[in-house]
Amino acid sequence: MRGVVTGSFMRGADGAFMLGAVLRVAELRSLVRRTGASADAPAAASMGLADLLDLLEDRALSSQAPAGSLAPGTSLLGSIEHAWEELAGPCVRLSTAGLAVAERVQLLFFLTPGQGLAQFLLRDLGTLRYPSYRVWRTGPVFTCTAQLHQYEAALALEIELQGHLEANELAAAWATVEPLLQALECGLPVADPTEDAPKPEAEAPPPVPFLGRFRAEWVHARLVTHGVSLLEKRREYRRAVAVLRRLLAAPWCPDKRGNWWSRLSLDLEHLGSKEAALRAAETGLDDPAVRWGDRVGLQRRVVRLAKPPRRWRKPSFAGAVSQQPKQTTIQGRPMNCEVGRKSRFMGHDDETCTVEELALQHYAQEGGWEGIHSEGSIFSTLFTLLMWDVLFQDVPDVFLTPFQTGPMDVGTDMFRAARQEAVELRLSQLREPGMAVELLTRCWETNFGVMCRGMKWEVVPLPELCKIATCIGATGLATICSILVDGHGGGGSGMPDLLLWREEPAPMVKLVEVKGPNDTLAEHQRAWITSLEMAGLDVEVCKVEIPSSQVKKRRKKS
Repeated sequence: MRGVVTGSFMRGADGAFMLGAVLRVAELRSLVRRTGASADAPAAASMGLADLLDLLEDRALSSQAPAGSLAPGTSLLGSIEHAWEELAGPCVRLSTAGLAVAERVQLLFFLTPGQGLAQFLLRDLGTLRYPSYRVWRTGPVFTCTAQLHQYEAALALEIELQGHLEANELAAAWATVEPLLQALECGLPVADPTEDAPKPEAEAPPPVPFLGRFRAEWVHARLVTHGVSLLEKRREYRRAVAVLRRLLAAPWCPDKRGNWWSRLSLDLEHLGSKEAALRAAETGLDDPAVRWGDRVGLQRRVVRLAKPPRRWRKPSFAGAVSQQPKQTTIQGRPMNCEVGRKSRFMGHDDETCTVEELALQHYAQEGGWEGIHSEGSIFSTLFTLLMWDVLFQDVPDVFLTPFQTGPMDVGTDMFRAARQEAVELRLSQLREPGMAVELLTRCWETNFGVMCRGMKWEVVPLPELCKIATCIGATGLATICSILVDGHGGGGSGMPDLLLWREEPAPMVKLVEVKGPNDTLAEHQRAWITSLEMAGLDVEVCKVEIPSSQVKKRRKKS
């Protein structure tokens, strides 16, 4: 049997039959030739899928064959259908209602849109290998049918909005998200979370907080966050403030609360209320869900806004967040300045390169450093290999299907709490010299090729990973893993661009955040730089500047 047919189909007088969902392009061309429909289309050999289907559909619906192309008494529709059956073999066509049921069953089982029945086949064939773990559900993910239907509708709306945003169709994006904004605004009265006022009641999250992602309200919170961005682009700051206060009064998407507090403070500042902006930033720092780079960003806002007479005393963290990281400046000759495209520079080898490649060339020449442009991917790989046994421990409700590449609670506050003893044991092992290399080798040899979140097996070979681990050192590795265990690093988001290492005169690494002529540090990047420095690692910012002679030429041209 060729398979289950779910795609588009052609309808003729004698019934419906499938084409594009079953036949390959070469088979469609063969079908065109065999049914004589190519008499009016000599270019059929070069036609694509859509054109071939259009040609066959026109012929089938007209039921007229080119003169002399078919035997007497043979209809073109019947000829196409007969030839199609020979090419395709036995097939099953699902009705629209049957297809909807199948898709719902897949969503309920896999819980991830996009995963389907092919996963079973590919795993059985050995093409895909999933980690070994125990599936352990203590209760249903959805408590009623209505909850599931609402979640499905929210996902469909999110896919629609993402399509509009990726295509930069802002008017269509606004039309998609505005009904949600209106519904939010027409609900319970908006309470200001910075005041001691009663908070609006919201539906309670599920018993296991990280399973809240399977609620329509969670998806709607993500959609409304995009709506806030659109409101800010329209300079509707007062309305954006009201929406953000509503979001902050609800229990959904705790990982976005830092972003919401920061934007609330910024939008209040746009409205000219600096005292309210300061109060919002200070209240955000009291929110336990605000962590890592979001926390650094709010601290920096407080330092900037807390000037007399609004505040007479500097906050205790003022010195730490105001400190500037070590910086190296290099010259770069730009080769393009097109809007929307990544800048390219003339490298030391007289070939064009990215800003990161230019920095790698500089450090190779100046200090004999080996290095790669990793943006945290190497640290994600090291973390996954070193913490593999901890990641796949028996914990209830974190593995809900046999087709997961990581636990549901990774990156949340609950991860460490559910595995406290195992986490502390592994971190203490990592602090022992040489233990990291042993753990890396053992895990690599046992699990190579297994699909796992954060792993890219083919990017860096094991010997090089072991060399990097040795150069980072036991304390540095344990610190980085501890940060990622708590989810503070957002999976490595904001890690320095370059990882450099060398073994002489002693094993050591350097982490470098590269910034082009007009770039500035983001708050998550500042948070990583501070934490890595505290772990004793060498971290710096490499600023690429345009030579003054070229700056003058650009100004003259403009």
